[in-house]
Amino acid sequence: MGCSPYIHDNKHEQDKSLKLFIGSDTTITPGIFTRVVDSSSLHDYNLIRIIGSGAFSKVLLCSYQPTLQLRAIKIMKKSSLVTQQLDTDYKIKEAAILRKFDHPNIIKCFEVFEDSLNYYMPLEYCQGGSVFEKFIVKKELNEEKIRVIMAQLLSAIAYFHEKGVIHRDLKPENIFLESKETSQIKLGDFGSACEIVAGKRCKGCFGTAYYLAPEMIKGSYDEKVDIWSCGIILFILLTGSPPYSGKNTADIKSQILKHPLTSKQCSVVIQNKLIIDFLENILVINPNDRISASKALLHPWIAQFRNNFNIKSEILKNLHQKKCFSKIYQAVSMYIVAYLLDIKDISELKQYFYKIDKNGDGKLDEEEIKMELRTFMDSDKAELTSKEIFKKYDLNSNDFIDYSEFLLMSLSDDKYLLERYISAVFKEFDLDQDGFVTLWDIQSVIGRFSHDALDLCLIKECSKNNKLLSEKKFINIIRKCTSKKNKS
Repeated sequence: MGCSPYIHDNKHEQDKSLKLFIGSDTTITPGIFTRVVDSSSLHDYNLIRIIGSGAFSKVLLCSYQPTLQLRAIKIMKKSSLVTQQLDTDYKIKEAAILRKFDHPNIIKCFEVFEDSLNYYMPLEYCQGGSVFEKFIVKKELNEEKIRVIMAQLLSAIAYFHEKGVIHRDLKPENIFLESKETSQIKLGDFGSACEIVAGKRCKGCFGTAYYLAPEMIKGSYDEKVDIWSCGIILFILLTGSPPYSGKNTADIKSQILKHPLTSKQCSVVIQNKLIIDFLENILVINPNDRISASKALLHPWIAQFRNNFNIKSEILKNLHQKKCFSKIYQAVSMYIVAYLLDIKDISELKQYFYKIDKNGDGKLDEEEIKMELRTFMDSDKAELTSKEIFKKYDLNSNDFIDYSEFLLMSLSDDKYLLERYISAVFKEFDLDQDGFVTLWDIQSVIGRFSHDALDLCLIKECSKNNKLLSEKKFINIIRKCTSKKNKS
C-alpha cells in the first residue's frame, strides 16, 4: 500500500504497454499529491511579497499560476540543513512528514523542488497570520478564544503523536489563523520535527528557548516535550508575557532548569481555577507524570470547546446519494476537497466534524459516527449505516474516517465537481503543461485503475486519441460520468 514519490517523466517516452489494472494499489489520501518536481516549477509562481524571514530560510507569498491559488513558499538554504532534516524520497523531512497527515488543524504541503542553493516547499497559506502577530502583539484575546486555539492545537498534537511524530518547536509564531475573521488554526513549521523510533528516546535541543521542556535541555526526551510547550504557550496567551526573564538563550535555559514554570506561579496571575488545574497536569517536571495530548483533550476546560457546537445537520442522512466510486473519482474528489475548496465553503462542515469528534483526536471512529447517527435514527439502523459509511468512505482502510474523507462524504458532487476545480486536478497530472495527459501520468499518482465505468470510460477515450487526453475531454468525462451515476 502507499505510493512512491510523484516524479514526472516525459510522457512521450513512456512504455506504451501499460498494465492499467495491476501493480501498486495506491491508497487515495491527500498525501499522494505531495510531489517532487524539477526546479522549473518555480516559474509557476508569481511573487507577491515576503511574509517571513530568518537566518536560514524565508517564506514568500506567491500566486500559483495554474490555479491562481495563494501559496506560501518556504525557501531553505541547503547549506543550513543537517542530515536529520533531509529525506531520501521527498528531499525535505518536513515534506515527508506533512504528507502523512490529514488533519483540519495541520498545514498542507503541495510539492518540493530545488536548485543548486535552495529547497523550495510550497505550503498552504493562512490569511490570518500567526497567533503571535494577531493575539499577542495586538492583544486581541479573551479566554474563549484561547480555549478554541488550545483545543485545536492539542487535537493536532494528539494526532501526530499517535503517528510517532514530535514537533519540537511549538510556539505562537508557528500557529497560523486560517482567516482574519476566525480563530480556526493551522499548525505549521515542522522543520525541527522528528519521528519516534521504538524503544529509543530523542536527542538534540530544538526550538525557541522559552518553550523548551527541562528534559530537552538535559538531552533525552520523548513526545511529552510538546505538552510542556503547550503549557508555556497557554501561559503567554493568558498573560501576554513570557514566563522567564533571561536576556539570552543561555540565561533562559538556566532558569528553566533551576526554576521551571509551575502551576503555582501561574495561579498568581491567572484566576480561573479550571485553567490552573489544567496547567497542573501539563507543567509537570517529570515527563512520565505529564498528561498526554489525548488526555489533555478530555480535561473539562478544553472539553467545553466541543460542547459549544449545537449544529444540527442532515449530512449523514444523505450519504446514499453518492454512487460513483471509481479510482479516478476518488482522486479528483480528494484533491479538490483537501486542497482547493475555500475555507468559507467548508466552515460549517469543519464545526460539524469537531462536534462528532468527541475525543478530539482529529479523526472519526465508528462509535463516534454511530453516536451521531443515533440522534436521528434507531440503534439498529445506525449500526448498519455506520458500517456502510466505513465501507464506502474509509479509503485508506485505517478504521477511521479522516478529515478529508469526511469532507468527501459530506459534500454533494455539485458543490465541488466544478469545471475550475477539475481543471486544477488535470494540471496536477499535466506537469509539462502541454494540455494533455496520458494514462500513465494519472496512474503514476493514483495507482492501478478500477473496473468502474468512469475509469473504463477514461481509458477508452484515451486509447482513441493516440493515448493523449486533453484537458477539455478530461473535464467532460469526469462531469458527465459522475452526473449519470448520481442520477441513477
